[in-house]
Amino acid sequence: MKRTFLVLTHFFMLTCVLLIATTIHAATLEVGSGKPYTTIQSAINAANPGDTVLVYDGTYVENINFSGKAITVKSVNGAASTIIDGNASGSVVTFSSSEGSGSVLDGFTIRNGNGTYIAVIGRTYGGGIYCYYSSPIITNCTITGNTSWCTGGIICWFSSPTIANCTIAKNTAVYAGGIGCGVNPSSPTITNCTITGNTASSDGGGIYCDSASPTITNCTITGNTASNGGGIYCFDSSPTVKNSILWGDTAPNGKEIWHAAGGPTVTYSDIEGGWTGTGNINADPLFVGSGDYHLTAGSPCIDAATSDNAPTTDMEGNPRYDDPSVPNTGGGTYPYYDMGAFEYQMTNVIIGDCDSGVRNLMLEDGSTMNDMINACANGVKNHGAFVSCVAKLTNTWEKMELITEEQKEAIQSCAAKASIP
Repeated sequence: MKRTFLVLTHFFMLTCVLLIATTIHAATLEVGSGKPYTTIQSAINAANPGDTVLVYDGTYVENINFSGKAITVKSVNGAASTIIDGNASGSVVTFSSSEGSGSVLDGFTIRNGNGTYIAVIGRTYGGGIYCYYSSPIITNCTITGNTSWCTGGIICWFSSPTIANCTIAKNTAVYAGGIGCGVNPSSPTITNCTITGNTASSDGGGIYCDSASPTITNCTITGNTASNGGGIYCFDSSPTVKNSILWGDTAPNGKEIWHAAGGPTVTYSDIEGGWTGTGNINADPLFVGSGDYHLTAGSPCIDAATSDNAPTTDMEGNPRYDDPSVPNTGGGTYPYYDMGAFEYQMTNVIIGDCDSGVRNLMLEDGSTMNDMINACANGVKNHGAFVSCVAKLTNTWEKMELITEEQKEAIQSCAAKASIP
């Protein structure tokens, strides 16, 4: 018994030592001008499991491979400042050694890749990111300007990566312009992403699914082009689409969604041309425009999604918001989430240079509080009349329970301070 106790004690102590050693030895390897490493790949090569490769601003002309390592490769200041340029020399980023969720790519622009050449097929795959039997996390990235025979942006081949808060734009391929999901098990999770302006000369402008089951939640898929399936192409696949917008894609067959031998389950989504499913709508989402896919006031996508198994923040980290001027037509515990990658952000009532801190609500006639206050400013001859006009408006809004007494006083205070007219 004593011997057994001693063996167990030694085993316990050794386990604790190993755990402590692992914690102590987790390191941050810095990459950039004047840093210990000047290329991302050299830092990856030197990294141990649990380490972070921290990349400073700059353009890194290289092709990187995680080589099966459970490490985080992260930029300091995000995708706009940190670019990995593949120099048209293969896939820009490769996960092909059974990487799992411990392998994280965070905050890069991935561009100018032309795919991994598969000799037995004689074709290239995954211009931007190549995932093969791997399921990493790809977050806060912009994948743009890549090309390949199959999948310009991110290929998920026998893979189930988590793709979140990413922009996949202006990639090209014969099959799968933006994201390609192929062959079970291939069940990527795609959340809070914009998939826009991608082109496939054959199938799947935005997303291509062949024997795959991706979960697509709160994504905006627009402006993509293909022969079949401008937005999403499905063959022998069962994708789940929720809280998403598919609008303004182009294809002779299946403008938004094309499917055969299976099909998607779509709920609480805005699909141009319509699609059967709970909570789905067919209405112009009213984007800001000119490549800006935020929603504008009056969008039918506001407060129309479901909170069930949906992200609590949008692509930019903004919390879900209940617009009190819009009826909640969504589902779940909180039926006011918005469709698409961006939650509508209301502005405040602002008079001159004074921000009242009160939300600029839309009124029943379609005008906003700011619109009504501006009408006061344009319709009176002196400052006193303007203040009186605003007071009448705010008294009415308080009676309608659109604002509280404190909010009314805040707006009136701004009106009194303003040099209007």
